[in-house]
Amino acid sequence: MDNDVDGEQKLLSYLKRVTAELQHTREQLCEERERGREPIAIIGMGCRYPGGVDSPEALWELVRAERDVVTGFPRDRGWKLDEVYDPDVTAVGTSYTAEGGFLDDVAGFDHEFFGVSEHEALAMDPQHRVALEVAWEAVERAMIDPAALTGSRTGVYVGGIIPDYGMGMTGMPPSIGGLAKTARLLSMLSGRISYALGLTGPSLTVDTACSSSLTAIHLACQALRAGDCALALAGGAMIYSTPEVFVEYSKLRLLARDGRCKSYAAAGDGIGWGEGAGVLFLERLSDARRNGHEVLAVIRGGAVTNDGPSNGMTAPSSRAQQQTVLAALSNAGMPANHVDVVEGHGTGTLLGDAIEVRALFEAYGTGRDRPLWLGSVKSNIAHTQAASGVAGVIKMVMAMRHGVLPRTLHVDAPVPHVDWSSGSVRLLTGAMAWPDTGRPRVAAVSGTGISGTSGHLLLEQAPAKPPAPALPDVEDLPWVISGRSQEALWEGARRLHDHLTAHPELRTCDVAYSLATTRSAFAHRAAVTAGDRAERLAALAALAAGPATGAGEPTGHHAAVVQAYLDGATVRWDQVFDGTGARRTTLPTSVFRRERFWLYDHEDDGADSVLVKEGVVELPAVMMAGMTVRTDNETELHGTARITDLWSAFLADGRGRSVPAERTLRAVYADYVTDHEGPFTYLLGYEFPDGERVPDGFETRTMPAGRYAVFRSERGPLQSVIANAYRQIWAMDAEELGGKRTYLADFEVFDTHDPKPQEVQLKIYVGLE
Repeated sequence: MDNDVDGEQKLLSYLKRVTAELQHTREQLCEERERGREPIAIIGMGCRYPGGVDSPEALWELVRAERDVVTGFPRDRGWKLDEVYDPDVTAVGTSYTAEGGFLDDVAGFDHEFFGVSEHEALAMDPQHRVALEVAWEAVERAMIDPAALTGSRTGVYVGGIIPDYGMGMTGMPPSIGGLAKTARLLSMLSGRISYALGLTGPSLTVDTACSSSLTAIHLACQALRAGDCALALAGGAMIYSTPEVFVEYSKLRLLARDGRCKSYAAAGDGIGWGEGAGVLFLERLSDARRNGHEVLAVIRGGAVTNDGPSNGMTAPSSRAQQQTVLAALSNAGMPANHVDVVEGHGTGTLLGDAIEVRALFEAYGTGRDRPLWLGSVKSNIAHTQAASGVAGVIKMVMAMRHGVLPRTLHVDAPVPHVDWSSGSVRLLTGAMAWPDTGRPRVAAVSGTGISGTSGHLLLEQAPAKPPAPALPDVEDLPWVISGRSQEALWEGARRLHDHLTAHPELRTCDVAYSLATTRSAFAHRAAVTAGDRAERLAALAALAAGPATGAGEPTGHHAAVVQAYLDGATVRWDQVFDGTGARRTTLPTSVFRRERFWLYDHEDDGADSVLVKEGVVELPAVMMAGMTVRTDNETELHGTARITDLWSAFLADGRGRSVPAERTLRAVYADYVTDHEGPFTYLLGYEFPDGERVPDGFETRTMPAGRYAVFRSERGPLQSVIANAYRQIWAMDAEELGGKRTYLADFEVFDTHDPKPQEVQLKIYVGLE
């Protein structure tokens, strides 16, 4: 009998233990499943897109204003425009479109800001440069000091496709050495961000063609949920250094003649190519709440799939795209009828758009009590390829925050070959208020790559924040600002002044706290420490004016700690702001200088002739060399600059290119002086109108845009030119400068290819017509 009781007790104990373990296992599985679905917070965003877009707010203003920012091919990249464009679609090696969505000044880069040498900056793909800038800004817009991330396991996931920088060059500048290949690798697109910010988490460059940035964002979300990193930067970048992609897709007859994406329209006649870069700063929602980070929107879930065997390797598949949507909904644990709008792929090809719309009808179009709205930012900025998906995400985040669904442009009628009566999917042919469903706003973003890989993300409106308690302002706290250079400091003061003038509701203490704790402290520093709001703004304006004025000596309760900051010390600002009730607020991002680095300016193709290079003698280029300016009807510029900089700014680099059509070179003469006996006259370049006599002692050569004379002597090193008292005259295009300008330049000494940083005195006269 006792044995039976003991056996029953052991069995009961065993069953209890097994039941407890089973319950624990179920709880773990449930937690694992929920962790796989944990919402991801978007806490910061940075971007560059056509139309001068340099922030998410600027992108929103562009789509809200229904702007089309497609323009002609850029004239500052060395593209031979007269050779690239031919409206004849049967022409070989040309593009039948001459328009697209382009970024401004893709050659400009602040190499010192990111600790990059001049030689590496020149070799560095501009896609890497712009990705660095927008990643830095995404962190600052999250109200986090980028320096605080150093050593953190922050991940970087960036989409990139075409590394065409340097393509087509017949020779590389010797100065870049072994950087010619490594500085342009796609892997460096993500690696540079990790290196520059000191991040130690996963760092991946993703290439799935046009779905690259959506794929990168999805991978970042998965890594955050898996615990691979606590924070992640994710997005994509696309810049065309050459017109090759336009030429290649012209062969396939896939481009729109006017360079515009007519998304989901019957008028769709092909793709319009665009450029851009966008980066999101991501964090698990639970961590963002705990860390007090502002949540802009939430990524509820997503999916990335491939077509597999379908209509063809590069042909889109409606069935496969539908499966991507269903997988994303499952991942998010969200019913299809909760999605209000889809920011679609919508490249403007009749076939591709029809296939995409049919997939959306199948996945979203039935069982709804209100329409699913459909649109695409490509109708505004063209198809930015690796940066297109993140552009759609930023647009939808801003739309959620403003409660508006913006119009999609160029829709004359819905794309044909779709039964639009078969379900509730409608095009956004006009702006409208976001429908009030009684639930958080939800948007989906789609992207499809020619590789067959498609991505679909589900975004949800950020959870409502509890109202901040009303606290009195503390007005004696210092405003500290800094810059990598003196000029950056002044420009930063101007931006801050303008921002605070536009936002008078911002409290003095919040501005002070944010400046001190969410921005890196650079070498050039200033502070505003006393006065009311108007006096502080006046001090900022004075600082922005330059070296003649400033904010004066620090005063007030915190004068000593401010002085230590100005002297270069690292200050523990939390102690200064403890008990003040100061909160973080959004402020302007760091200032990046624009210094031109463009390989094609330095191409050495072995040409004997030395001609004026494209884009020369633009006033900003002169000023970049360190000049001082006196403004009147005839501006006189004096200064000292490195000879190599002057050569880059004003003369050719040996590639023998013709003068562009809008800049007509009449004549350039120089005295050529060598160590060998006797100077002689050297004609650098001369364009001869028909019938004009060639000067004695010179020979003519035929170039694509005209005839040129070149004088050669056996005396002196062939790659060294010293010019004395010569004059250059350009007739500048009125569209570029808002009026005719004639530039006259007198140089006293000029030596080009000596690697030593020689200096010369420069005097330039700029006559204004």
